[in-house]
Formats: sequence, C-alpha cells, structure tokens
Amino acid sequence: MDVRRLRDSLPDQGSVADAGPGTAKAPLLLVDDDVHMLRALAFYFERRGFEVITADSFAAAKSEYLRLARWSLVIADFSLPDGNGWELYRWTSEQKPAAPPFLLISGGTVPADCVSAVEFLAKPFSLDELSSRVGALLAARR
Repeated sequence: MDVRRLRDSLPDQGSVADAGPGTAKAPLLLVDDDVHMLRALAFYFERRGFEVITADSFAAAKSEYLRLARWSLVIADFSLPDGNGWELYRWTSEQKPAAPPFLLISGGTVPADCVSAVEFLAKPFSLDELSSRVGALLAARR
C-alpha cells in the first residue's frame, strides 16, 4: 500500500463503522509508529464513519485507551518503539469492560503464537482486505 498517495486516491465507499444516523461515531484506536501509515489509515477510517484516535507508541496507546470507556476496535502495528502490538493486545484484553476487537498488522516477522491468537494482517495489504477484516471483526462482536 502506497500510503503517500492514499489520501488523494480514496473514493468515499461508505461506512464500515457501527454508527447509524444520529449516533456517535464508533471510536477506533489506531497505533503505528510510521507517521505516513498512521495518517493514511486515520483518513481512511474517518471517511468510513469512525472517530479515529491515533497513537505512535505503546505508552501513548495505553494512555489513549484509558481515556474512553468503550472502543469499537483497536488496530495496532506489531513493531512499536517502546513495546509491541502483541503486548498491547494482551494489556487491552485485561481491561474492563470487555476488550474490543483487535487487529494486529505488521510488515515484518511476527511470532507464530501471536498470529494464531489474534486477528492478523500482513503489510502490505489492500484496502479491500483491510475493510473486509474490520467488517468481520465488528460483525463478530455484535
């Protein structure tokens, strides 16, 4: 995925968020230390009806996560400067109320036990694949 051209090339394809007319936008926590990826994905999900909160590190993600009582979804890169997405998944799983769906993404090698325990998407990925995975995660939660 060429994140630099993504903003200009994306048509508005409708919402994958579970927020109907007159309701608050579904909050999504997006975690990646690659600023280009973070901006492109934030733009993509905002255009689809999510309230996107971004973080560029494990510590920032934990801080942002604690600000809201309920999240619709967390998408995190595996490699973060002060930890990893797997650790964030395990940490969110321990939080109350119930943990939100979690999608781990990575452009590098990820231990097999991490990939088998959480929904995983390898970079580079297509926007169709991303949308499909997110839709399935949200549908499974309903």
